[in-house]
Amino acid sequence: MNVYHGLAQGARPCRRCTSTHANLTLKMDDGTGATGTIDPEAKTPADSLPEPPLVISQDDYVDARSKSFGEPALHRQPRATPKQIAARARAQCVKDQATAEHRERLRDEYAAKVASGEIRPPTRHERLIATARGHEDNESVQAARRLLARDGVDWRETPVEQS
Repeated sequence: MNVYHGLAQGARPCRRCTSTHANLTLKMDDGTGATGTIDPEAKTPADSLPEPPLVISQDDYVDARSKSFGEPALHRQPRATPKQIAARARAQCVKDQATAEHRERLRDEYAAKVASGEIRPPTRHERLIATARGHEDNESVQAARRLLARDGVDWRETPVEQS
């Protein structure tokens, strides 16, 4: 079946090509001679479905949107004077405090997005499936696999939404 579309008066951009159309006239070469017009702006049932919420844990949300804290062994500087060590420690403390405040704001933002339905935390099985896909020598991976087997969930076949 061949489908052709033609340019009409009152042109506007077409979703499928670079030309402009007022409406799209379909001419089908399937032997039936059927023709018709469709509105490219019309909503289809698939367009009207809401998007599913993003599945992400609070820790993953905060970690993805902030930087980590400073060097914990800042006091171990063999060639620095005590005055230099103290100055660097004070500067790092200020940076760490700003990071902690930023992370707290991100936690509040996460809670607001969960309340609005934009994000949802992963379910227990989703968390266990993500853990079960780790290295088989880890005890936590083995425990997650045992729990999923007990609940009758196959961790190999179950898709997990990525954040």
